[in-house]
Amino acid sequence: MIITKTPLRIPLGGGGTDLPEFYSRFGGRLLTAAINRHIFVFVQPWFEEGIKVGYSKTEIVHSVDDIQHPVVREALRLSRITNHVEVLSMAELPSQTGLGSSSTYTVGLLKALGLYTGMELGTKELAELACHLQMDILREPGGKQDQYAAAFGGLISLDIDRDGAVEVTRLRIQADVLEELQHNLIYFYTGMCRKAADIQSTYSAAVGRNERTPVEALLKIKEIGQLSEKALLAGRLDDFGYLLDEHWTTKQKISNHISNGRVNELYCIAREAGAHGGKLMGAGGGGFLMIYCPTAKKPAVREALTNQGLREVKFQFEFEGSRIMLNA
Repeated sequence: MIITKTPLRIPLGGGGTDLPEFYSRFGGRLLTAAINRHIFVFVQPWFEEGIKVGYSKTEIVHSVDDIQHPVVREALRLSRITNHVEVLSMAELPSQTGLGSSSTYTVGLLKALGLYTGMELGTKELAELACHLQMDILREPGGKQDQYAAAFGGLISLDIDRDGAVEVTRLRIQADVLEELQHNLIYFYTGMCRKAADIQSTYSAAVGRNERTPVEALLKIKEIGQLSEKALLAGRLDDFGYLLDEHWTTKQKISNHISNGRVNELYCIAREAGAHGGKLMGAGGGGFLMIYCPTAKKPAVREALTNQGLREVKFQFEFEGSRIMLNA
């Protein structure tokens, strides 16, 4: 049996510039951080004839072609596994909440299958293979942020060339600044789930058509992401918080699917209670609301949002990427 443990992620700046429709013309730049919530993937021999796949439902099939789960089907094809294998998974948080769960699962599965077939993948090789599976084979709308965050872990900056090549830089943030950043970021579950692909496909298509407003918004987001990185490296955390607000305001210009009346109401409540800024994580539309506020304002922001029926969930940064927990 092989078990992998792969972290989910939170976006810190530049989100959306990792879409191929954008970076192929302008290059991408973004900040992302892994968190201490994970997806576990189990791979082991299956005694019976065929293949068993377990996730929210169970599939038992005689051929890889018959597997309904697209990521498992294509990952097994890439690994050239055709029979007598069982693939199971467990997640610490629900999917469709803006934390990159689809890519986290893909990275964890590919890492497990690589070891299962005797070819353990390097970190960057793992991230790129996951990108290839999701973006090239399955043609899923989306970019490269989530796969790299899951594979590398930690707080990283991604510089994406126009040809899609990715340069990964680990952010050298002072320990006390990092601790304060972690303390000042608070997270609330909105209770609203959504399919990121549905939202991303709308603004990917708009950027692909060179529509002025989405393109200009993403160019601005790229600039804000670079300013956010400089603020973090310099220890100017309040500036980072205000840049989150600017990012969220700009992001909503890309598509009218990114936010809704209820989310805007919650965000305004948080700002009025003292938050500097925040955003819905991932593509938008629902999931987790990330809020930045200084220590003195946290009690008021917490009270304001919990009074709206939101549940706070505490995350910490995770400095390890996808890893093998068991190789028996």
